[in-house]
Amino acid sequence: LESLNDSKNVVRLYDHCIEYDPSGFGWTCCLMMELLTPFTEYQVFNELEEHDVIRLGIDICNVLEECEGKGILHRDIKPENIVLKEDGEVVLIDLDTVRKFDEDKSLDTIYVGTKQTAAPEQFGYRQTSVRTDIYGLGCLFLYLLTEQYSVYDVGWKALPTAVKRTIDRCLAFDPARRYPSVKSLSAELKSIALFSMRRSTVALLMACILAVLSIGGAFTHTAIDRYRYETMSVAFRNPLIEEAARATLEK
Repeated sequence: LESLNDSKNVVRLYDHCIEYDPSGFGWTCCLMMELLTPFTEYQVFNELEEHDVIRLGIDICNVLEECEGKGILHRDIKPENIVLKEDGEVVLIDLDTVRKFDEDKSLDTIYVGTKQTAAPEQFGYRQTSVRTDIYGLGCLFLYLLTEQYSVYDVGWKALPTAVKRTIDRCLAFDPARRYPSVKSLSAELKSIALFSMRRSTVALLMACILAVLSIGGAFTHTAIDRYRYETMSVAFRNPLIEEAARATLEK
């Protein structure tokens, strides 16, 4: 944890100590960390849109990329392990499940994580790797966008094709079929965010054009109607009626 203390997306560790338990049942580890807002609490009062989830994913990729560079795996990516700074910056917590990747090992020594978001290899048939955290990110995206951990839920069908394709690749059973690195996943998310922004810009531009055309059309119709009113001529069959009408209109 101290090795990641310079990361803006990892909870900051201020101090720690290890004390022997007087009762004789081992040791007590005390950590002093910064106090931040739980993401689950933020969700209660704020509805997340697709672009919010994409931005969240990019922020988490930033810290996981740092972890990947140090050979560190989180292995428990879920909403409960995310907190927010005052400026909305995403921070990853609960690093008690982290481990160093060892390329000489074929299996993990112990199995940890959360059952709903754990990758298949976390159940013991293969060693966890950076692609394990990519699987966890896929579960996180799926849950935040559909409120379910299943791709068979109704909400899954409503997701944009690019988002579904990204989640599908993250959740591949075989780690070799997932994104090869956090950096490659981050690049994909940035591409989706850029496309979504362009799509929103085009939609806004079209709305403005339609509004201008609508106002212009209304103005044109008003001008034409006024011209017709001012230039039209009226013929009266009875001269007395015409005289009375002109007197009334002061003409």
